[in-house]
Order: sequence, then structure tokens, then C-alpha cells
Amino acid sequence: MKKAILVILTVLALTFTLASAQERDNPWNSTDIKIQIAETFSDRADGTIIWDDESSGYWTGSIFFAWPEAEWRGGQLVMTNALELEDSRMTFRIQTSEMPRADIGGSIGIGFYIENNTKYDQSVGFYMIGSSSCLKNKNGTKLIFVDLYGNITQSVVTDDSMAIVPAGAKGYVIGYYDDFMNLWSSDAYSPDKDKISMPGFELTKLIIDGEEGETVIIDNVFYFGTDCADNNSEGIIARTFLEPDPTPTVEPTPAPTKEPGEEQTQPAGNGSVTVEDNSLIVYILSGVIFLTSLVAAFIIIRKK
Repeated sequence: MKKAILVILTVLALTFTLASAQERDNPWNSTDIKIQIAETFSDRADGTIIWDDESSGYWTGSIFFAWPEAEWRGGQLVMTNALELEDSRMTFRIQTSEMPRADIGGSIGIGFYIENNTKYDQSVGFYMIGSSSCLKNKNGTKLIFVDLYGNITQSVVTDDSMAIVPAGAKGYVIGYYDDFMNLWSSDAYSPDKDKISMPGFELTKLIIDGEEGETVIIDNVFYFGTDCADNNSEGIIARTFLEPDPTPTVEPTPAPTKEPGEEQTQPAGNGSVTVEDNSLIVYILSGVIFLTSLVAAFIIIRKK
């Protein structure tokens, strides 16, 4: 009898462990998570950006074609035109005054605000710089985009695909330190050993039609974690979602073709993170294991 009970308890623990492992804490699915705003770009004066100008605090990696037209506008990085970069991959980082002073202690991940004011999906990731590290997501890990209405897009990172920000969407890209690697040493990232000092970003297949007034905007870098020092009292990073407009003024467009490595986007509802496509398989397998173990336990009891 005791063996049967032990079998049942073990399977229950395994089942719920598998189910809960699909979701990691973030500022929108856990009230225990705090936010430390690290960079608002408030010290940047309005004006055109000249890329690869170290005297102005820009460092850039190799790219294809030309850099996008961009400017600082109201404390936001606004990319205004990029019509020939659909096959490109570009990285850049920015020397700032706020980021080095931010408190990274107690954080488990990092994020930033983004607006995709174009008719194309955009692919955006991290390229954060520490004193001895260049940080980005490892291939095969996931980046999460949370839009202002609570919809979630989880994207698998590859050589040419980062976080997928759907056309017309505004919200937050987040990543976890566990998924970061140091490109300079190939080691895992440890925030205790190497504080991030410069915000940086990676974009692939960027396309912006400036003649149509399209833009891609990046702003407000932040850390998050249960033990973070919380400085988001003014709600710079929104933790409540907007209500969808019940009377849209434009006709809906067909859903874009799913990019390789991109998870299905669904409404999260009430701030909960959507479950990935493969989680259904996990739940089914867990249920099969659970039922099989119950039958085995019943047989053991009958034999007793």
C-alpha cells in the first residue's frame, strides 16, 4: 500500500513539474517580479544619428548594405528609413550615462521597450556590453515579446532571427541571463561578475519605409527579478495591459507567414503568458504517465 501511494505522489510531482516548467517568471505573470529601470536615454539631445561615431558614443558591428537612417527624438532611438536591409544583420551599442549607475543586483533578466510602426515583422535582439563581455542570446534559446495588450510572441534565436516583433506592435522584448552567452569568451554570463555598462541591440532583416512615415523605436532598458531594487513607481514600464479597441478603424490584414523558429502568437489575457505550441504535447504525455501509474498502483493494491 505504501509503495502504491509513493508511486502516485512521485507521478503527481513529475506531472506538475513538467507543466510548470513551461513558464518563467516575468513582470507580467508574477507580482513578485520587480523592475529596475536602467536606461531611459533621457540625456540624448534630439538630432540625427551618425553611426560608428565613437566620439558620439556609438560602436557598431559589421553590416550588409548601409546603416538605417535614425535620430534621437524625445529621448527615444527612432529608426526612420531602411529600404534595402532585408538581408542584413547589424549590431550596435551606445555609451550612456544612466546604464553604468543602474543596480543590476537581484535581477534575472533584462528587457527594453520597442515600437514596430511598420507593416513588416521585425527581428530584434540584445547586444549588451559589460566590462569584459559582449552578451547576446545563445542559438536555440528563446526571446519573448510582450505587447501592450498582453499578447505574447516567443521566438527561437538563430543566426538570422531574434525576437519577432509583429507588424504594428508595441511592447517589450525580454531575455533571461541563463540564455545569454559572452561572445568574447564563449562563457555563460554572470551578472555578479560583469555588470552591463552599455545597452546594445541586434537587428536582422530590417526594413522601414520612410516615405510612408514608418519607424522602429527603441527605448527604456530595464532589469527584472524578485530581488531587484524597484524604481518603476511612475509606471515607465507598464505592468497592466490596454483593452483592445472594440471598433477597429482598419480592415484586418492576413496573418503573416510564420518565420522559422517563431512560436505561435496568441492573446495572453489578464497578463498571463501564453503556453508554447509544444506544451500541449507535454501535458498529454504527463497525463498518459499519470494514468498509467494510477493503473499500476491499482494492480499493486489488488495484489496486496
